[in-house]
Amino acid sequence: MKKLIAMTILGLLSMHSFAQCDNYQYYMQEVVDNADDAEEYAEEAYDNARKAYYADNLEDAQYYAKKAMNAAEEAQDEADDAEDAASNANSAASNCDCYDGQSYASNAEDSSDDAEEYAEETYDNARKAYYADNLKDAQYYAKKAMNTAKDAQDEADDAEDEGDNGLSSCD
Repeated sequence: MKKLIAMTILGLLSMHSFAQCDNYQYYMQEVVDNADDAEEYAEEAYDNARKAYYADNLEDAQYYAKKAMNAAEEAQDEADDAEDAASNANSAASNCDCYDGQSYASNAEDSSDDAEEYAEETYDNARKAYYADNLKDAQYYAKKAMNTAKDAQDEADDAEDEGDNGLSSCD
C-alpha cells in the first residue's frame, strides 16, 4: 500500500513536471512569434525614418516620422510581449529543471528588453522629428530614429533566435 501511494505521488509529480515543460515550449513559441513581429515593426520604423531623413521638405519628413512613430510603438509592444513570454518560459524551465531552457529564456528576455528600449528610443526620436520646426532638425532626429530602429531590429532578431534555439530544450 505504501508503495502504491509513493508511486502515485511520484507519478503526479512527474506529470506536473511534464506540464511545466509543455508550458515552457508554449512560452518559447510565443517569444519567437512576438520577437519576429517586433523585428518586422522595427524594420518598418527604420524604413519610415529613412524616408523622413531623405525627405525634400518638412511636410514629407513629418509624415514619415509619424509613420515611424507608429511602427516603433508597435515594436515596443511586441518586444514587451516577447519579454513577458521569455520570463514565463524561464519560470517554467526552472520548474522542470531544464537548465538549457532557462539559459535560452533568460537570453531571450534580455534581448527582448533591449529591443523594447531601442524601440522606445526610436519612438522618441521619430516624435522629435515629427514635431521639428524645420527640415534640418527633422532629418537629424530621423537619422537618430534610423539608428535605434536598426538596433531594435537586431535585438528582436537575437530574441527570436534564442527562442528558436530554446524550442528544442526541455522536451
